[in-house]
Amino acid sequence: MTESPRKRFYWIEFVSRREVETALQSNRYPFLYQRWMRRALVLLYIAFLLLLANSHALGELATRLVAEGYAFLSLLIGVGSLKIGSYTEGLSFLVLLLLLWPLRSSVRMIADAPTELLDERLVALRDRCYVIAYRALLLVLGGYFGLALATQPTLTQDILLASVLFFCMLGASLPSLILAWQLPSEV
Repeated sequence: MTESPRKRFYWIEFVSRREVETALQSNRYPFLYQRWMRRALVLLYIAFLLLLANSHALGELATRLVAEGYAFLSLLIGVGSLKIGSYTEGLSFLVLLLLLWPLRSSVRMIADAPTELLDERLVALRDRCYVIAYRALLLVLGGYFGLALATQPTLTQDILLASVLFFCMLGASLPSLILAWQLPSEV
């Protein structure tokens, strides 16, 4: 029986074999493997996720402040009230994309690696992390939509875009976030 050729890139996990093997053996950035740094990355990532999810509210706040007579704030916020919301949304999304690299590196890409590149202990750790992560995702989804139904906001294009970006970034990073919070320091 012939052995199947080794894959170079795993499209579903969106990682390469070399990338995972390097991450599992690397000590290039030892500060990333400290528990306090991992937890700081998790908290920073969550802060920017919340900012992304509520970016449309900043535009509404700016409109309300200008309407109540605080017109001088319009100079600080920008000409249009929607500008600050869209700027905040874009900047938050960019920061989240940039934070995803150190977050994935700090957990040595265990959450993203295919099973064939991990040993049994790491597979068990990854699988346990996925169970916790997607239970948390269901909790966040229920809370988000429950709050949206309770307040009955008008669904604008800005709110829809911010929600889609929020859930895409949360879904892509949640297993790594859970793993980063749980792993002990390595060095």
